[in-house]
Amino acid sequence: MKKTKLVSLFAAMTLLVSLTYSCAKEDQSSTPADQKQMNLKSAYVDCQSNCITPGSGIYYEKTGYSTGTIGANSKRIDYTVYNTETDFVVILKYTRTPVNSGSSSTIKVTVNGSDQSKTLINKTSATYTFPLASGWQACDLMNFSIIETIFNTDKPISISGTYNLIGICISGCTESFSYATSDNKNVVFTFVSPVSLTGAVVKLTCPHITGYTATDGKVYSVNNEKNPTVLTWKGDITACTPVTFSLSFAPDCGQNNAGFANVWTDFTVNEDSKKDITVPTGTTEWPIIKYSCPK
Repeated sequence: MKKTKLVSLFAAMTLLVSLTYSCAKEDQSSTPADQKQMNLKSAYVDCQSNCITPGSGIYYEKTGYSTGTIGANSKRIDYTVYNTETDFVVILKYTRTPVNSGSSSTIKVTVNGSDQSKTLINKTSATYTFPLASGWQACDLMNFSIIETIFNTDKPISISGTYNLIGICISGCTESFSYATSDNKNVVFTFVSPVSLTGAVVKLTCPHITGYTATDGKVYSVNNEKNPTVLTWKGDITACTPVTFSLSFAPDCGQNNAGFANVWTDFTVNEDSKKDITVPTGTTEWPIIKYSCPK
């Protein structure tokens, strides 16, 4: 009896060692591409809020899915899209229910006019990689479509979407905002972006002015010609390169009896306020610019 127990214990230990070795082999079989995919932990927010640290393997993914039918069966395509430092990547998973080991579908992915087709067996995934154009920039638009290229009476699954590229982080550069003025009427605003922005929308909120002069050569639009309160400039901003906005304001001293005019209160880039970054010592945000009106 004792011998039988010892044999059973030995067999159990042998099975445990065998399973451990098998799992270790599976872990070691992961490719660098698999490891990179496992690092995809960041959800896409927008193309200005984040940047890619070169070599980190951490990218910003958009996900989604679409379903359809094929006869009495249901089918589904799940997708993940993101960009790396050099490529735009689309990952698809094809699922058909009930499970049929022989079922498959050919799926075509089109990105900015370039096509790739692959055949996916049920419950398998495929990766489509599209090289980015030379000189690509943050926020460049990628149009993508995903469609089954099957030939039967059932409607193929069709998906379309867009993705604005996430830029590359530039070492040693941080976002900053500041302004300088000696009289609270003539002001130079300075902004530095850590990533390049194409078609950036910069807005300056100026509640109490009757007009302004752009001394920087830029062209601004206003929300109201007679009583402008928001000045807007649109243009490209190069990463880590200071961009300045030099303006001479005409304070509106007749708008109240308080004896002052709030010449400037906020500075936004793509609707994101920048007045609370790189603030002066002892403050939580850049103070509003208040002009003392003559008595």
